[in-house]
Amino acid sequence: MNEVGMGLTIAGIAVGIAFPLMITHYRRERQRARLMQRLDHFTGWYGKRRKS
Repeated sequence: MNEVGMGLTIAGIAVGIAFPLMITHYRRERQRARLMQRLDHFTGWYGKRRKS
């Protein structure tokens, strides 16, 4: 296998590993953003302080 073929093989393997990791990262970030939005709308999270 010549140098070009070896380089393309290594690059293909790297892309094959990086692409699923990128998709997983994107999905986690979207899920985190949705969870943070839900937290903002949940008024009981911070608790209302009673005036005494």
